Amino acid sequence: EFAAAQLALARIGRRLGDAAQHRRALVRAIQLLPHESPTRLLLFGGGFSAASLSGIAQAELAATRMPA
Repeated sequence: EFAAAQLALARIGRRLGDAAQHRRALVRAIQLLPHESPTRLLLFGGGFSAASLSGIAQAELAATRMPA
């Protein structure tokens, strides 16, 4: 239930070549980000706002749907 953790799981999935895990974690992060505490995001989100992280996650999710 922590958006930053889902973003970390997405990165791990991508690095391991697990496209399904990568996409699942991105989708969950996008769902959680609007409800995330700004203070918690400041501490664990690399200084990015929820809107910025959501935009990054959405762009990455869209890129996973593109043919290689």
